[in-house]
Amino acid sequence: MIRIIYLFALCAVTSADVTSLRIKGGNTAAPGEFPYQVSVQINEQHVCGGALVTMRHVVTSGSCLVNILRNPQLFNQLKVIVGTMNLRKDGMVCDVSKVTLHPEYQWDWQWSSFENDIGMIHLRQNVQPSRYVQQVNLPAITELPQNSELLFTGWGSVNNPSGPSIELLQKAKLRSISKQECQKYFPNLNVKQYQICTSPNNYLATCTTDQGGPLTYGNQLVGISTGIHGCAGGVPDVFTKVSYYLKFIVNDINSN
Repeated sequence: MIRIIYLFALCAVTSADVTSLRIKGGNTAAPGEFPYQVSVQINEQHVCGGALVTMRHVVTSGSCLVNILRNPQLFNQLKVIVGTMNLRKDGMVCDVSKVTLHPEYQWDWQWSSFENDIGMIHLRQNVQPSRYVQQVNLPAITELPQNSELLFTGWGSVNNPSGPSIELLQKAKLRSISKQECQKYFPNLNVKQYQICTSPNNYLATCTTDQGGPLTYGNQLVGISTGIHGCAGGVPDVFTKVSYYLKFIVNDINSN
């Protein structure tokens, strides 16, 4: 059974005070450059990224939502910030009407293994499109071309995996690698067909609180950052392959 949580609220202008720490190797995004990017927050603290795929629905990782399912006290603290690249100011904060975790989501904290790591957040109301708020396209392709150049955005820390989120949205160009190449770096894990790996890099990678963030190819959302981070440590980053879950996403959107 698909696990669902219901919450109720509105959207309002807000600001959050967070410590600044620049992503290693990333570049600061311009205002409005990635209008689909959202910040998933608990108790006014950024915990995960996400992507608007309609004016009311956010795709994120299941690992971002599982603690909410396990701890009902977090329900009313969950908010989604849209329309800003600066966590300290601007943007709209929206509460949520429904949260859905993929029914076959599994995790193994010992090995940081996350299977079917995808979930959906339904906003209580539609957000108004603007220069700073737009949805991203779902993928029209099933498989990426070999060695594709991809774009990732997020507020996660890379210099210090246990450090705070950064203040300004960062962007980074990554390159896809094959499942076979990726598997060489994870002897204790089985890299799945529904995952995308990007080339290991000692200077550029996703990390803590980047989970749920969007990986795009052109104007298509092809990946969602999982709990398996390179953290610029010379191992690949692993993303959930969005094309594999189109039926789940579309069905959940239509469940409103």
